[in-house]
Amino acid sequence: MIFINEQLDKLKDENGIVQVNKKQNAYPHLYDEKGKELCNFYVGYDEANENLLVETTINDTETIKQKLGEFIKEQKLFLKNRKQKLQKELAVCDKRIKAINTVLADKGLSREFTKADCCRSMYEKLPEGETSNRGKVGIISMECLAADYRKPEYQLFRLEGGFGCSPTNGGNACFGKFCADGSEARMERFDFLGIANAEVEKIAEELEAGWSGGASGCAKKEREPDEPEM
Repeated sequence: MIFINEQLDKLKDENGIVQVNKKQNAYPHLYDEKGKELCNFYVGYDEANENLLVETTINDTETIKQKLGEFIKEQKLFLKNRKQKLQKELAVCDKRIKAINTVLADKGLSREFTKADCCRSMYEKLPEGETSNRGKVGIISMECLAADYRKPEYQLFRLEGGFGCSPTNGGNACFGKFCADGSEARMERFDFLGIANAEVEKIAEELEAGWSGGASGCAKKEREPDEPEM
């Protein structure tokens, strides 16, 4: 157990003169930046050394032991509840992964999507009555995905906004979610082969049914600094 105690209150400077320095060095959690005392006891977990870190100006050993006992009791209860919550969350994640894997197996997404799976490009005129590709599924070119995400399921991207969703806008930003896991990302209009046709749209919807939250969000490739914006 690590204690920062009153022995650290007095430190010698370069000339050997004793200086009271507890507010800056010995007790960083007990005082604010202006030296105002906030409390006389602090305890936390030192992850680097896997120990408790205690700061106190209390001289009574029994009082320190009592406060430590209260802290440990509270932490045990907190960690127990946290562990149970994480176990429930892990079980939910396992179910989602299983559902996604089932969809992938059923649909056989081993085939790369191509322009043949698109009903139109991102630059073509929209059908009458539509003003944007927002809400549609865009098919990303495989080469525009990071190496670990070059899989057919990550080519499907639900468009949610950005100037790139409109064929006539000058901007290229397209914001949305990957249909495979719900992770949010920004893609560029020129990263897409086009808008998915009705058959691929159904595959995307089934993928989306396997999750209800976000995931990695790391599928976008890193763009070179000097790569021009189109």
